[in-house]
Amino acid sequence: MGRRTLLGSLVGIFATIGMVVACSSLPDLHFVDSEGGVGSEGGVIGEGGAFNCRSPSFVCQDAVPEWTPVLFAASMQPSCPFGTTGTDLKVASGDASATCACSCSSAGGSCGTGSFTVASGADSTCTGGATTTVPVDSPGCTAINGGSVSVSTHAMATPPMGPTSCTPTPGQAAALTSGRLCAVAGGGTGCSSTQSCAPKTFGGGFQTCVAKSGINECPFGFAKRSTAGTSAVDNRTCTGCACGAPTPCTGGSVSFYDSFMCKIVGNQHGAEGINGSCNPLSPDSSFTATHFKAQPPTGGGCGAPTNQGTAAGSVAFQNVQTICCR
Repeated sequence: MGRRTLLGSLVGIFATIGMVVACSSLPDLHFVDSEGGVGSEGGVIGEGGAFNCRSPSFVCQDAVPEWTPVLFAASMQPSCPFGTTGTDLKVASGDASATCACSCSSAGGSCGTGSFTVASGADSTCTGGATTTVPVDSPGCTAINGGSVSVSTHAMATPPMGPTSCTPTPGQAAALTSGRLCAVAGGGTGCSSTQSCAPKTFGGGFQTCVAKSGINECPFGFAKRSTAGTSAVDNRTCTGCACGAPTPCTGGSVSFYDSFMCKIVGNQHGAEGINGSCNPLSPDSSFTATHFKAQPPTGGGCGAPTNQGTAAGSVAFQNVQTICCR
């Protein structure tokens, strides 16, 4: 036997010995033929596809007769943990009864847009002098449209009207959401006759709950109620929503200057803080202004609705069930 042949035989023998030793040290792996993949220790799918409740992710707890322990996310659809089966649901809070939520939005203008009307005069009536308009949304030093305006001894700045009405929008206080329910696969095994196999709190938006088919009152200890189904048609309505008038625009001010820098220095003049009342100008008066600044008024919003409306109708669920959480 040549040196090359002998060396190749020895390499083959050592490789075989190494494989035997390596294989003998592998742990005894259990593979589970289920959607979840490999089972946790003690968490093996048993007869009928039931999950063994001895898994660290599950717990045997006192049974709530006729109710199934579940994990439930009312307004999101996170992944269900291994060993549970998931169902996507359309969810209504409480018993899904119709409740109104009237909202009001302003229409016909805004206090942040439009123009101040600035009237200047030689007395506390602010009449007899020049009148000009300047945009309310001009916080920077801005040239007066038309080039200049004569400023007298008194002035007042009237803000725009703002919104002329409030538009009512009726709606449901709690709209349907898309949620997910996770139940122990096959109901679980390994618990006593007075217990149920339940998934432990999983986080990720899930709550610990119980579920039962149909419309039901919640059992003791599970007070937070939701009504859900695999699909739903929302026939709830809200009519008679009403709103009052918007609040007027108030506040804001205008300042006039005879400088493109809007500063009062040396021979440069200014009349600052002209507001909704006819007041003597400060610090200067009786000059020709070329630039201005404006601070917009506030207000114009809509307050609380004067009538929340009348609720009617219901939600038509497919495969309806009640879900109650701690």
